[in-house]
Amino acid sequence: IMVPNYKLFDENLINHTLLHDFVLEDICYTIRYDSNLDRAMEIGVSAAKEIAGEYGKKINNEVSARVSMADNGLKVRILFFAPVQKLSKVKSDITKKIYEMIKNEKNVDLAYNRLDISMKK
Repeated sequence: IMVPNYKLFDENLINHTLLHDFVLEDICYTIRYDSNLDRAMEIGVSAAKEIAGEYGKKINNEVSARVSMADNGLKVRILFFAPVQKLSKVKSDITKKIYEMIKNEKNVDLAYNRLDISMKK
């Protein structure tokens, strides 16, 4: 690897493969507040385990999920490890799997920006 000298001072350099060939990545999606949060988290973890679970096991790290509030719903964040060289494909495959699973789920809906107007008489 060749790194120009100026980059050593101007940018942060990260050696993703110092300890192993895997990097921690995440996929985030927002669900509506009236969705089943536990099921939404299960979907993301299940999809990530199916596609990337083997990588985390090699370094004793499991797929996990975190949640936070957003303006238009609950933001679900799925964390997983994947090889640097395959990261883009793995992330794409997990995202597609999550989307397909949510489409078939009655109690989980992806959030989108919307405006509800209530008028009092």
